[in-house]
Amino acid sequence: MTLKGLNLFSDEAVSYMERLISSRLSRETCINLDLDDFLILAKKQEGGLDESVISELKTVVSSGAGFSDLPFLKFVHDGEGMAFIIGHEGRHRAQALKEMGYVSMPVILKSIESSEGPGIRWGVQGDSSRPYDQVKMPSRIVSEDGDYEGRFPLTSHGLVEMNLSKSSYKDYISSISGEGSVFSICND
Repeated sequence: MTLKGLNLFSDEAVSYMERLISSRLSRETCINLDLDDFLILAKKQEGGLDESVISELKTVVSSGAGFSDLPFLKFVHDGEGMAFIIGHEGRHRAQALKEMGYVSMPVILKSIESSEGPGIRWGVQGDSSRPYDQVKMPSRIVSEDGDYEGRFPLTSHGLVEMNLSKSSYKDYISSISGEGSVFSICND
């Protein structure tokens, strides 16, 4: 899989994301996520989004300067198949891109360990030499407001295919530019 839209972010932001997710033991990974899905999953802003911020962000995109960091969704999961969004960053960027005709953006998924369930170490799922790091992957995700439940945007099957070995994970990390798949939570 490769990530669409990295050209919308500064070189520094992309380099930071690559370092963040390059370890097989990282609890962060990056996916292309449908903009509408991101906006559904992130907490709604009371009073709506700030139109002046959205306008400034459109100017950033039009100028080619690139956003300074990638949006993220932070979640915990119960270890039984349910993930719950507990934090986010990027609503205004998602809305600005949507208004400009984009349909997806790269989003960092941050798996947080909690008393309810373990954090996911993305690069070792399916690695039989690390049985203690194997977790039951969430199949469903609940929005930060708790008003939406949909399909979790990654499957254990997809992770197993991607992460068969350390070298294949490194190949994935080195291939994160160009066209790729867009995950959608709404295609149940």
